[in-house]
Amino acid sequence: TDCAICLCPLEEEGVKVIELTCGHRWHSECLKEQLQHSQPSHSKRLLFNGCQCAKCGLFCDHQELDHLTRKIDGLREKVSKLIVDQLQVDACDAWKRSESDPKERSDLMRQAQRNYAFYLCSNCKDPYFGGNIECADQEEGELAPQDRLCVACSPQSQTICEQPLQHRSHLIWKCRYCCQPSSFLCYGSVHFCDSCHERNSHRLKERQRGSRNSPAPPSLEPLACPGDSCSFPKPVGQTSHKN
Repeated sequence: TDCAICLCPLEEEGVKVIELTCGHRWHSECLKEQLQHSQPSHSKRLLFNGCQCAKCGLFCDHQELDHLTRKIDGLREKVSKLIVDQLQVDACDAWKRSESDPKERSDLMRQAQRNYAFYLCSNCKDPYFGGNIECADQEEGELAPQDRLCVACSPQSQTICEQPLQHRSHLIWKCRYCCQPSSFLCYGSVHFCDSCHERNSHRLKERQRGSRNSPAPPSLEPLACPGDSCSFPKPVGQTSHKN
């Protein structure tokens, strides 16, 4: 039998083999290297598939791997709680109906796990909801790690609410590129209205249709605030929005 990571025989002389609680066996060093590469990063959205047994999909569990899986297990638990919080906002009625239907609730959780993107806050180091995976997986638009901040750590949210984490479902954010209220959260911290989200999606599709040598499309152009004639509220002491 071979190690499914390095494809070398498991019973090589001098090579340590460990058996996970799921019953599958691997070279100890191969599995440790895989788990090391799968540690969470502030530069990308949280992914846990590298921490699973490649043969059955169960999460790796072995005493010898605790120093590599303990942090990930804690993050997975926090992300599950965030999924519940977000579903109560995005699918409130369906979530309430599922109280008496375990299968429907399980289906809602699985769908959310496939669709939601989560990131590590660069300040408090906790995970936070950052939009939809469809946007997160785009090649362009990712924020710098230092700009990935959860609602509780964001300076903008702290200026408008004393308890932004508890009240996050009631906060309405302005689109980054115009004066309209946002309806999309993408890339971890970027808010878009419907129109600007569509403009950005079109821009990225143009990039994907081009060849590798094609020049990248320009950044999304912000729409200037009309000033006094703008009907949306402005920050105190300002006569226009900074889009």
